[in-house]
Amino acid sequence: MLKEYKLKLAQDLYYQISTGKIDPLQIKEILVGKKEETAKQLITEILSKDKVQELEFSGGDDYLVIDNNIKNVIYKLAPCCNPIFGDDIFGFVTIKEGIKIHRTSCPNARQMVDRYPYRVIKAKWQDTKKKSSFQATIRLAGTDEAGIVAQISHVLSKDIGVQMRSINIDSTNGNFDGTLRVFVNGLDHLDFLMNKLRSIKGVLTVTRAD
Repeated sequence: MLKEYKLKLAQDLYYQISTGKIDPLQIKEILVGKKEETAKQLITEILSKDKVQELEFSGGDDYLVIDNNIKNVIYKLAPCCNPIFGDDIFGFVTIKEGIKIHRTSCPNARQMVDRYPYRVIKAKWQDTKKKSSFQATIRLAGTDEAGIVAQISHVLSKDIGVQMRSINIDSTNGNFDGTLRVFVNGLDHLDFLMNKLRSIKGVLTVTRAD
């Protein structure tokens, strides 16, 4: 193990384990070889048994199935990418905070997969008829037409499924940049809303942030 981590003394290894710089699960992976583990096996090693019993693996032990109602405290939607129902996702197992759900396009995904591949598990949404709210951030830009804010607000107010958390529009030299934070039911709902915003005169770009 000292050779693997390029350390001189065993005390250095113990110290890095105690401070969290080296993960015990990573040591296990090196010692036993990169044997493929199912999602259920991996989670069982990290979380307590009672928590594992609350999780669902209806897609088989290789997949953690995420209820789109997301009420289970074991699952937490990662704030760095704010996944919503319909996104391609994966789970990242943490010791203190349970399982964090990230979008596969999350800006932190590559770093997590490269540094902690043994903590990454496959995950997918469970499609139910329950309607849930997921936070999404939308960025807009365009020309500062008269009443642009009112038009944007009108589009949001007409969509009874959208709850607006905040709106911020900055105008400079005849152009504007805006950020909307809204709650939507899922990816299809978000795409529908973004297409409505694109139809507003003066709006040139509409993109999803996070």
